[in-house]
Amino acid sequence: MILDQYGRPLEEAMPAMPAAGQFVIAEPDYDRRARDVSYDLTPADVDRILRIANTGDCREQSELALELGEKNWEILHNLETRRNALLGCGFDIRPGDDSDAAKYAADGFRKALEAVDFYELREHLMKVLLPGFAVAEIIWKPGGRLGGFGLLEQPAFTFRNSLEPLLVTRDNSRGIPLARGKYLTHYYRPNRTDPARGGLIRPLAWMSVMHSLPLKDALSFTERYGMPFVVAKVDGTTGESERRKLIRLIRNFGPNGGGVISRSAELELVSSGDSTGMVYFRLLSYLAAGIAKLLLGQTASSGDSSGLSKGDAQSQVRQDIMQADGRRLDATLNSQLSRLWTTFNRGADVPAPEIHHETESPEDDAADAAVLATLYNAGFEADPEEVSKRFGYTLRRREPSQPAAYPGFAFASAPRAAAAPPPKPKPAAPGAKRWVGPVERLIEQAVDAAEKDDDSFDRLLRRLGDADMLDEFDTEAAGEMVEERMLTGLVDGAIREGRRVAAQREERK
Repeated sequence: MILDQYGRPLEEAMPAMPAAGQFVIAEPDYDRRARDVSYDLTPADVDRILRIANTGDCREQSELALELGEKNWEILHNLETRRNALLGCGFDIRPGDDSDAAKYAADGFRKALEAVDFYELREHLMKVLLPGFAVAEIIWKPGGRLGGFGLLEQPAFTFRNSLEPLLVTRDNSRGIPLARGKYLTHYYRPNRTDPARGGLIRPLAWMSVMHSLPLKDALSFTERYGMPFVVAKVDGTTGESERRKLIRLIRNFGPNGGGVISRSAELELVSSGDSTGMVYFRLLSYLAAGIAKLLLGQTASSGDSSGLSKGDAQSQVRQDIMQADGRRLDATLNSQLSRLWTTFNRGADVPAPEIHHETESPEDDAADAAVLATLYNAGFEADPEEVSKRFGYTLRRREPSQPAAYPGFAFASAPRAAAAPPPKPKPAAPGAKRWVGPVERLIEQAVDAAEKDDDSFDRLLRRLGDADMLDEFDTEAAGEMVEERMLTGLVDGAIREGRRVAAQREERK
């Protein structure tokens, strides 16, 4: 460590190599002792949990974020849809620039990720949506080689007196800072910059507890009005043993209700004005639609092509939301994993590879292709390497005589078209022949004189440079030729324009 004149540590130009191995080891027996914070959840419980998280101690809030998916199928379904929308997209690893060193680093980084469970890491980091942060340990091998990842759940961290996650251990309940270059930290803060108050857990916690209340009422309503209620009326002379037999008989009906009363007693079931219970189911549908909008950005399902989903299951998540999730995940992986791996394995001066999730829609590709075609027709050509990176195809610039499926480019595997024979020269017009005839004859004489190697060659050259030579040009014949061609073109254009106007008039009739 190097210190400045004030004793403060200077920032290192190259981060130190982190220690090899896995630091955080889970203790299942100890970690599973946490109580179920979502058990019999009430609005008062939600308020208490969120107030504690406002102080930075977000462990109960993180635990609630994990448990909501276990008890609310609407949240779990929409949450998995949003996660899988991004995880189902492909991704590629691009070199940092066009240098050979960057391409070599990208190839090595790709092989390093193929040797570990990179999908599991991406899946774990996408659990950031509810708690607002996700942490994974990078397991380095000796020499800076990548050995895997340790996945850490959010309840193991706190933000008390810190804006960075602190790891809570058995020996330190206030948390310890994470080692530099050893952990990946992925954030999702849609509303507040404070990570302890990030994620979607806060609105979803309220929606979940409100969803459970009408659900319980709907179940009670169904049990009351959807099942038969058996009543056995007896008089005062009926003995106790016979009453017990009647009670056992009623219980044999299973979940159906029942009761034993005397003939002199009277029961009355007071019902609400709505005997169908639709008020409960409408409220449940309203809350379910709200959960879908919060997580997916829309309510249209894969079977309803009238909404933003367009009938495509991949498009259940709004396109801009999926692209934002992809860019956010790319930024975390590139800055906290790709940059470190490149520094340790290829050097700090080598451009780091870039991980890119392919979240672009086919409509965007079609629009870009149309723009390229328009620019090509206007006289512009795009760079083949840039277009290859955008579309994911290997492209090269086509030959002038080679047709291509896309304007200006051809696939590397496209067959080369046969070259067309050069066109035959058109015979010169009589006026042009008379105009350049004298010069042509002098040039032919000069060539013959050069072959004979006599003095006539020098005389011909002087003759060609003489100003009086211009008098021998028949300019009148040349002017007549130009005038004839201009008049012919004007007449031909007038005839075509007249035919076009006549055709339009016929179409209007």
